[in-house]
Amino acid sequence: MIGKGGLSLLPNPGFLSLEARIFFHCYNYQTMRYKDILHFARELRKNQTPAEQFFWEKVRNRRFMGKKFTRQFIIEHSDIQGDKSFFIADFHCREKRLVVELDGNIHKEQVEYDRMREEILREMGFVIIRFRNEEVLENWNRVAERLREALE
Repeated sequence: MIGKGGLSLLPNPGFLSLEARIFFHCYNYQTMRYKDILHFARELRKNQTPAEQFFWEKVRNRRFMGKKFTRQFIIEHSDIQGDKSFFIADFHCREKRLVVELDGNIHKEQVEYDRMREEILREMGFVIIRFRNEEVLENWNRVAERLREALE
């Protein structure tokens, strides 16, 4: 996808740390087919972090404001040349086009990638809200308040 000034909005993994490049390779999915992405998303659902497990228990089965959430939601993106890539959102509420991301330590290493990914998702009409894993586990009331605001 081409952004302002003709610059590519897709991250260049060469500028990222080794840990972030590994993450980028696993999570950008430019070379993976949808069937492979689906399998990977299912594996992620089976191996949730403690914060993801906690969050899921709070929002699953319309427990939060009666809204339906899905986890490890696959979002397909095509750049200006028609090349497809995929993002997997931690959680998604289709009704509000809300993407909820829970950030672990890896996100400290990939700030620029996350910023570009968010820009692409916003251009696609998604609203993104981020929480740190610790925030979800240690201050659910504040997380719930911010989530409620995003859903209203």
